[in-house]
Amino acid sequence: MQSCRWLLVMAVCGFLASEGFSEAGRRAFAFQLRLGSSSTRQEALQSIPLEKLDPAGRQKVLNVVQESCFFRRLPIAVIRCDPELYLFVVQHPDVIVGIWQQMGITQIELEQIGPSRFRYADVDGTRGVIEYLYSSHDVQIIFSEATYEGPLFNRIVRSQAVIVLKSGYVLETNGQYYVTSRLDAFVSVDKAAWEALTKTFHPLIGRIADANFMQTVQFVGLLHETACQNPDGMQRLAAKLQTVKPHVRAEFAAVLAKVAERSRQLESSNGPVVADRPGVTPRK
Repeated sequence: MQSCRWLLVMAVCGFLASEGFSEAGRRAFAFQLRLGSSSTRQEALQSIPLEKLDPAGRQKVLNVVQESCFFRRLPIAVIRCDPELYLFVVQHPDVIVGIWQQMGITQIELEQIGPSRFRYADVDGTRGVIEYLYSSHDVQIIFSEATYEGPLFNRIVRSQAVIVLKSGYVLETNGQYYVTSRLDAFVSVDKAAWEALTKTFHPLIGRIADANFMQTVQFVGLLHETACQNPDGMQRLAAKLQTVKPHVRAEFAAVLAKVAERSRQLESSNGPVVADRPGVTPRK
């Protein structure tokens, strides 16, 4: 079932998958797949800032959304997290995967192969490339191409996905930052393979995507909490991420140090810290 699960997640939302976090939830997923209403899909399409993409990126998005056999808007996730740390790990998924590798809870391999490109693979036959077509403090547009070659099918299965992650930031009056995340996924996959998947795993596909997304975001919140409570341990962890490029490790360590310092300042002050990060809205 492990290879089945990875293929489902790959088909639904590419790299936003955590092998280690969905086992318990997967056993409980037993109700019908919800593909998202046509109005929600149309809203998601209209909210993609195509004008901010270069022509090649725009064409990739249009090709997928026009041919997509699967659309899903995943549940909104809210976590307490420093905006700078959140944005860093969103834009550097190899850091999250490297931490999971250190914890021994994933066999995914994710390697940065360019400024905005990553190559990923797993032991079950999934291979792919992730490309950030657009990235800002509140919007990430990610394109993924993947192939699966394994025991589920007697041929190679190919898929393409467009993932739109939107984030919002709020500074509460107590000085704590909260981040909201919403993800829309459009997937185009071989029609015969998709029919076989939905026929066999119909009750599972959407719920697996939901669980992986929610648990991944919650893990980012846990990173923030640990960075505040055990900064030395997080610095040691950052140094161990040997699958991550050295300059990214150094940037991650620097972000962790700033998070720890902000936490110390907040604890020692009588008032909230200043909202000096882009896109952060103070709570009135």
